[in-house]
Amino acid sequence: MPKKELVEGENADPDYFGRDTGDASKDDPLNQDEIGENELLVVSFGTSFNDSRAKDIGGIEKALQAANPDWSVRRAFTAQIIINHVQARDDEKIDNMEQALERAVDNGVKKPCCSADTSDAWCRV
Repeated sequence: MPKKELVEGENADPDYFGRDTGDASKDDPLNQDEIGENELLVVSFGTSFNDSRAKDIGGIEKALQAANPDWSVRRAFTAQIIINHVQARDDEKIDNMEQALERAVDNGVKKPCCSADTSDAWCRV
């Protein structure tokens, strides 16, 4: 499924794009292939702030990976505008829910599990 169009025109805030939000290279978007048969998909609204994404969301993902060593931990964001923004600014590609689930199917995941922030998303697999 193709990603939605990048936001342009009056809805794109150039000051926002110019902000120093930290080092994007410290973050791992966890969207690799070769997942294995067990996948724990961690779903959140997302954030475009690199330091927060690496520390907060990445910290949760690392804790889940440490607690579940036989599972591949993967990431999905529900906010397409955040996904588009991060990709446009930092060239970091983060899957949305549909892309992450398609990737799981394409990679032969047999046991999917989804952990979501239920305030903004839910997952049924």
